Amino acid sequence: FLAAFELYLENSASQSTVEATPGPKNSDNQPALEAAAWNPFIAAYGVQMNTVYNGITGNISVSGDSLFAGVSTLYQQNGNGLFGASVVCCGQDGLYAIYRTPATIPLPAAGWLLVAGLGSITALRRRKHN
Repeated sequence: FLAAFELYLENSASQSTVEATPGPKNSDNQPALEAAAWNPFIAAYGVQMNTVYNGITGNISVSGDSLFAGVSTLYQQNGNGLFGASVVCCGQDGLYAIYRTPATIPLPAAGWLLVAGLGSITALRRRKHN
């Protein structure tokens, strides 16, 4: 993820509009600029950023994913909300999104049986030639 983010920043024409934490804003269209900068990158993870600030400031209760185990609140400072399949917390404000790579699929038992069967056939053929 970090390597992809660094590559995005290196290749982005609008690097100056990307902010990890909102902080003070320079213009009325700043939320739209941030969304335009981030959305091409985060779309690959099933998330989009809203083009307006959500107005949420303070400690917000968090839940909805095991990532928040042992954490009851996180501080917010008026940022862009998120929407999409990966959003896990805080209602329609979409404060947090979590993307997990799909688990690897183990080779089924049938695969091992195939390998064992082919090995047996090979052994029988060698035995027959001797």
